[in-house]
Amino acid sequence: MFFLSSHMTKTSSSEWAVVYLGVGNGERFRYLRDTFFPGLAVFAYDPLDDFFTGCREEVEGNAKAWSNDGTNFTFLIRCYDLEKDSAWIRGQAGDRKLLLISDIRGIAKTPSGSFDKGLDNDIQLQAIHQLKPVRSIVKFACPDPMEQFYDYAPGELLKQVFCYYGTREL
Repeated sequence: MFFLSSHMTKTSSSEWAVVYLGVGNGERFRYLRDTFFPGLAVFAYDPLDDFFTGCREEVEGNAKAWSNDGTNFTFLIRCYDLEKDSAWIRGQAGDRKLLLISDIRGIAKTPSGSFDKGLDNDIQLQAIHQLKPVRSIVKFACPDPMEQFYDYAPGELLKQVFCYYGTREL
């Protein structure tokens, strides 16, 4: 809420679009958008992977309905495709200013099948470079907790206060 309201008001929300990677089931963000920023165009993505514990059919039904209800809320149940989606979003957004929210959760895998945090971070950074949003807020975790330094995009680091104790996510 703070991230969005620091850039727009209810009235100016029609000048903006948000790309949200890892939106989950979309219900909370849809409510937030409809209630406080009804003119905001949304391009939401989530593959509903192993972390998802809800009713997949219900979410798929909501995604289809929301994407076709004429309110500029597009919800795609799949991973964001850097090659195809960036250009498509820029075309769909038109003159709207873009914001990026990313909460991707281990979409990149190592050859052994474990999460590749570094590649997840790179996917987010590539999305920022391709979309050129006014501002971004991304989930971030250092890939190797034993390394003292990790170079990433310049910006402010904010601790996620709602994460589990001991998490390395920012």
